[in-house]
Amino acid sequence: MNNPLDNLSGYADRPFPFVMRYLRRRLGSHLAILLAVVAAVACSVGTQYGVKYLVDALSAGPAHSGGVWLAFIFLISLIASDVLLWRIASWTASFTFVGVTGDLRRDIFRHLTGHAPSYFVDRLPGMLASRITAIAYPGSVLVSEEVKEAASNGYRWSFAGERRLKGIDGRVRLFRVRAEEDET
Repeated sequence: MNNPLDNLSGYADRPFPFVMRYLRRRLGSHLAILLAVVAAVACSVGTQYGVKYLVDALSAGPAHSGGVWLAFIFLISLIASDVLLWRIASWTASFTFVGVTGDLRRDIFRHLTGHAPSYFVDRLPGMLASRITAIAYPGSVLVSEEVKEAASNGYRWSFAGERRLKGIDGRVRLFRVRAEEDET
């Protein structure tokens, strides 16, 4: 059964639900990042109080040397926690944000082409695009038949012939594309 939220067109005027869609997919990782950043900021602010506590302990004199060591350990603990929490947040983010980018790219591929990325495994889209771009005249837009079929209305198409392209099996049907002019 199709989920109505799988249609990315439904998010065209709703950026907040669009972002929330990807946050929900990796909720645990995003919460870990948020908690680590908030705790790191709390440690950064707490470090200022740790310095004040250390200065107060130092000004108490040599009779209170135990308080100096306690204040010093408190300050070092806050600094170490701050650094550790930022590292945890960045390490978690490095995996999470790459994963979200992959999710987004897969969804955009499905939306734009009607096919999952696995559709392109045998079709080598990057190489195909590179070969087509290399033979296009400057200032012209040349596309394959698959792009023409996937594109929406609003374009004029003219057949540009079939070509053999290096690394691509068979002949590729090519089309020139132009935007339709408004006749108002």
